[in-house]
Amino acid sequence: MRETLQAKSMEAQALKHKLGITMWTEFTQDVNQSLQSVRESQAYRKVNDAFSEFHHAVTSAPMYQRTGAALKSTGEKASGLFAGLGAKFSEARESAAFKSMGERMGSMVTTVKSKVSTSGSNSSQSFDEALKEAEAAQRQAEGAPPPAADQPQ
Repeated sequence: MRETLQAKSMEAQALKHKLGITMWTEFTQDVNQSLQSVRESQAYRKVNDAFSEFHHAVTSAPMYQRTGAALKSTGEKASGLFAGLGAKFSEARESAAFKSMGERMGSMVTTVKSKVSTSGSNSSQSFDEALKEAEAAQRQAEGAPPPAADQPQ
């Protein structure tokens, strides 16, 4: 009897394989049937109905309606504000003053890099000294007076 059962089981497996029925397919079908049984149960229906009533009561409440409208209005205002700020930043990036400042910073960085890279091999100039030198050269190029020696920068 055991042998017959085993033979029938192997035959069933071979048929399933030929039909393309995998263990995953069977598992998926079992889960779907279980979920369907739960959805059709009396307990699920009662809970679902109670939740639907609660949801309707909450969403139709005046306070909920006012809060939703206030949040929508606030979101629209914030969106407009951020769009305006983005436009202002774009304008500032395109301005001559911003570009000029960027060029000055770029030249100062290049000067500091060259001073530091050459100072590592043949002198003991520190990064701070190179930066001060570059700032002095920048001020001199712009025609600004040098800062007092005892004032912090």
